[in-house]
Amino acid sequence: MTIEQEIAVKAARRFAHVVGQIDDSKWDTTMPADFKTRSNEPTTLRETINYHAYDDAWVPDMLAGRTMQEVGEDR
Repeated sequence: MTIEQEIAVKAARRFAHVVGQIDDSKWDTTMPADFKTRSNEPTTLRETINYHAYDDAWVPDMLAGRTMQEVGEDR
């Protein structure tokens, strides 16, 4: 395993640990106004975590040297 792969695995595990601590009542909380995402619209904690999960789904393929075009942009 390369150092990049090790770092990605550690980051994913830590992220999962943090997400696992989110109380069920907090998922629909609107993020603070100064929290920026892909859009300028207000976003909930759930949407923010979903954005991150979508981006994380690409990490294994990118570390393996595949491009988005090779994997399929709609994956």
